[in-house]
Formats: sequence, C-alpha cells, structure tokens
Amino acid sequence: MKAVGLPPPAYATALASVPSLGPRRLRRLLAASAPSDAWAAVCRGHPDDVAGGWRAAAREIDVAARWSAHRDHGIGVSVLGEPGYPVLAGDPEAPGGALLPG
Repeated sequence: MKAVGLPPPAYATALASVPSLGPRRLRRLLAASAPSDAWAAVCRGHPDDVAGGWRAAAREIDVAARWSAHRDHGIGVSVLGEPGYPVLAGDPEAPGGALLPG
C-alpha cells in the first residue's frame, strides 16, 4: 500500500512485517535501496518474490497504521545505514532494522 511522507523506518517496519521476507532478504533489500524504494518494489512484485506472496501480503499492510502502532507503543526502529543504528552496523550479518525503545 502506498504511503506518503513517512520516514524510512516506517517502510522498513512494513517490510519486516511481510511473511516469508526473512532477515537476510530484508537486509539485502535495504542494502540495495532506500526503504521506501524497497517497499515500492515489493508492492509492484519484486523479482525475488517468485511465488508472489510478498506482493499479496504488502497489499494488506497499511504502512502508516503499522508505523503509528509502533510509535504509540514506544517502539523505535533504526534502519541499517541510517543514523541511530546500533553498533551492529559493522557485523556482516547485522539485521536490516533494529527495534529500539522510544
């Protein structure tokens, strides 16, 4: 689902919510493009989504509502390569995003 004016962590949160798009794939997607671009690619039908499940699941995810729920519960999200990402950034298997308090 298209969302406008949201920060990069909002799209990373939505991507992390897509079933069968696990941590390694999430990291690859976020390493290859900005979170909003990765989200758009999944919504269009990403080439790595051979079964089409990502696209179908993405259609059911309201990015703004998902982001708002995280914020309402005091859960922050930091995206690999963005300011605020924890020290794990040097780890070759660090996750594409990290949940943080606040």
